[in-house]
This record gives sequence, C-alpha cells and structure tokens, in this order.
Amino acid sequence: DINVIYILDEFDHIGAIFKLEDFQFLRELSTNPDTKIALATIFRRTIHEIELIGNEALSKLSTVFQDLNLGLFTNEEMEQYWKQLLEFGIDTDTEYQNTVQYYTGNHPFLIDVFNSKMINELLIKEDIDISNSIDNLIKLTFFNLYDNIVTFLKEEKLYDKLIQILFGPKYDLDSKSIERLLKFGIIYINGKKYKCFSEFFKEYLFLKQNEIDFWPLWTETESSLRNLIKIKLNENYGENWEEKFIEKYPKKENSLEKLKETMIKNQRNFPEKASTHLVDYTNPRELYEIFISSDWNSYKDILKGKQRKEWGKILIFLADIRNPFAHVNESFLSDTDKNLAISYCEEIVKLKNNKN
Repeated sequence: DINVIYILDEFDHIGAIFKLEDFQFLRELSTNPDTKIALATIFRRTIHEIELIGNEALSKLSTVFQDLNLGLFTNEEMEQYWKQLLEFGIDTDTEYQNTVQYYTGNHPFLIDVFNSKMINELLIKEDIDISNSIDNLIKLTFFNLYDNIVTFLKEEKLYDKLIQILFGPKYDLDSKSIERLLKFGIIYINGKKYKCFSEFFKEYLFLKQNEIDFWPLWTETESSLRNLIKIKLNENYGENWEEKFIEKYPKKENSLEKLKETMIKNQRNFPEKASTHLVDYTNPRELYEIFISSDWNSYKDILKGKQRKEWGKILIFLADIRNPFAHVNESFLSDTDKNLAISYCEEIVKLKNNKN
C-alpha cells in the first residue's frame, strides 16, 4: 500500500542517456496501476523536445504528464511576499519594493537573491546607502545570473528572438518562439505588447547586443558614421553641443531626451562600459533621422554623389538589415540585399577614408 513518487531533476540531460526503449519503459511504469509509481520530472525543455534528442521515433512519454510551468510572481503574490517578510520583522517601504521590482521583475529566485544580500547588509549595518550597496553587492551578482540566462537562451535558440521582440527589427520571429519565451517567463504580455520581465535585464541586453562581434564591414561603417556625426557636432556647436543643436532643431529635443535617459541609466548601471556621448546610444536609423537628415548641410560635402533623400533610403536600408547580420542570421537576407549592403558600406567607408 505504498505509492512511490520518483522526482527526476535535470531531466533535460536524459536524452543523452536514454534510448527509445528506455523512454517506453518509463511510460509503462508510470501508467501501469500495479506498479503504483508516479514520476515528477524537473526540466527546462518540454518532454516532447527531450524525446526528440537522439530518437527518430517517439515513445509518447510526454502524453502521460501534466505540465506545470514555473513563472514570475503575480502582483498579488508579491503583496503576499512582502507581508510574509513583515511577519519576520522585516519592514520594507514602497521605494525599496519598487527597486526590487526594477532589478528582478517579480522573478522568485532573483527576488530572494536581492533581498538576501540587502537584508543581511542591513542587519550588519544600521545605516546604509541603498544605492551604494546595490552597486557593491547586487550588480555583479546579477550580471553573472543574467549571463546564465543569456547562455540558456542561446542554447535554446531564443536569444535572437528576444532581441527582435525588445529592440527589433523582426525578421524571423515565429509564434512558437514567442510562446516559449512566455513560458520561461522571460517576457510577458502587457496590453498588446510584449515586455521584458525586468527593466534592468532589458538594459543589460541592450548593451550585450551592441557587443556582439558581427559583420566587420558594417561595424566599420557604423563606427565611421558615429565618428563623423561626433566631429560635425563638435565643429558646429562646440563640445557642449546639445543646447545649441536643440535651439536650431527644437523638434529633435524629445529624441535627445530619450537618448539621454538611456545614457544616464547605462552610466549608472554599467559605469565601466557605458559611453558618455549621446550619439553612441542611437540605433542606425536614428543616426540618419536625428542628425544627418536634419543637419544635412554639415554632411553633404562628405556624403557626395547623392542627395539627402537618397542617402536616407540607403542608411534606413542598412539599419533594417543590421540585426540579421548582427545575430548571424544572414540566411534570411537575399543575395541581392547582401551585395547591395556591402556596396553601400564600402561606399561610405571610402568616402570617410577620402575625407581623412
């Protein structure tokens, strides 16, 4: 009269050990009422995906399981979490709770990591500076945890999909990948939009995507354009160019403010990596739309041979194909687009070298 429950942790790796008959044997054990055996498996992939590894024919083991996806805390569960802390004598104010939300995004494990470090620090020191403690205690730990998440997403071929959802452009995004990212709790639906589970993780991804070593010619092209814009801004408006630029082009103030917000966040969160120049926070399309297009007279002597609208089409085209190159998905581009992009980039680099 004993019912046995076998808990099989790290079940993702079983595909490297099990053959078809082994999966079938597990299925028979779990479905035979005489054995009275129940299986609880813990894994990241679905059992259906695990069975596919190394098995041409499936055992249908996945059909005997009920899925239970572990995800983010709901807002109601977060309220209960803070109440439980209060029962242990740990009182937190709204500002602290919002800070935890910003870094962890209601992720149960990350919340415990954050609070464990911060509360232990508070117990040791009566009066601490929360911001300094976060810089000293939290960020490096979270960078390492985020690296683990990124590694996992790359293993699951979901990293590029997440970058497309958060930053665009979308070129091979499919509904299955979106569903998997939702299942893993990396994104969630807010209204009709997909949001990253943590704002701090999204900012981290923004820097990571810019560090990807991709198509060298486009790297040189983008670097050339940024340096050209920086030089022209300094020549025309001086070292502190922003105020004079806005006076001349007031419609660009909102765009610069958004870049400034991004820069401030990155300087605060990633002081060693973050640039101090607004131009470095533009995407390729913004290089043209904010600076080159509005201040065309400053660039027409260098970008010779074509009018402003022609260069606009070229730079927007390059901006649109940047991500497929950046994330090693060149197969999604036609040979015509690849060759055209290469010729445009070579033209820009040549113009820049001639200027030098």
